[in-house]
Amino acid sequence: MVRLAIWARLERTSTGDLYDRPAELDAKRVGSIEEAQAKGIIDPSIAPHEVLALVTAVSMTWSPASAIYAAGKAEPKAEHDRRRKALALAVRRAFAPPGPVS
Repeated sequence: MVRLAIWARLERTSTGDLYDRPAELDAKRVGSIEEAQAKGIIDPSIAPHEVLALVTAVSMTWSPASAIYAAGKAEPKAEHDRRRKALALAVRRAFAPPGPVS
């Protein structure tokens, strides 16, 4: 998804959605977020479509499209895994309902 978004930016896609995609795709993702909110996994005070937009944006900070870090082929796998786990924890903390996060 990140690569498609970056490609669309490079192609100078007009305002609005970065790429054409079926409405069902977003509906499925938003539906999954709503289910997680109903189960108490994601804070229900954040609108589901906003959670989707924020998670997409956060994921781009770690991706190959990152504007702040570019890993090389020689980077140790342990460092790659450390960054990935740190980002996953940050996302869980950001969207968890108030209270302790494991």
